[in-house]
Amino acid sequence: MRTALLMVLLTAISPWVWGHKVILDVFVSGAVVEGELGFSNGEMANQQMISVYNTMGQELAQVHTDKNGFFSYTPGQKVDQVFVADLGAGHLAKATLSASELTSNMQLSSAPVAQQTEAESPRLPATQLTSEQVNMALELQKLSVEIRQMRRALKAYKEQHDWQTILGGMGYILGLVGLGYYFAARRRLQDK
Repeated sequence: MRTALLMVLLTAISPWVWGHKVILDVFVSGAVVEGELGFSNGEMANQQMISVYNTMGQELAQVHTDKNGFFSYTPGQKVDQVFVADLGAGHLAKATLSASELTSNMQLSSAPVAQQTEAESPRLPATQLTSEQVNMALELQKLSVEIRQMRRALKAYKEQHDWQTILGGMGYILGLVGLGYYFAARRRLQDK
């Protein structure tokens, strides 16, 4: 009985038995929908395909993540959008973006949708911008990267085991130990 209980306890606290979840987060950022794909341990899923469907199951587009697990997408229609990523080995992520979250400044049409990465984002030539505008654009770019990192950290934090989960697991184990002692004491009383 003790050996079995010890094996269960060691297996429960072993970090190798803890699985990780796939995290797919989508959000509206100006005129595009941006998102990230990664695992709850903080590792990002790079160069992965994400399919975009409407609620009827019709595929609207396919986008790919960059080396940081980030993607951007320009919606062609103002409908509920379902983002699905299949990373294999049972790792499937799904996120829904409602039509009400899409902003009015998005250029919605029935034209084909193409993926746009940070390197391809449109920029005005520097000769047309004042130095103040260039500095402001650089600051906005830095802020965007920082917000993306904070979003990633917050999402990973939410997926980690928190104190309530840990204390609940310890209570479960102590309850099993208590049951073991109860049955052992009962057996001793019956033997006397």
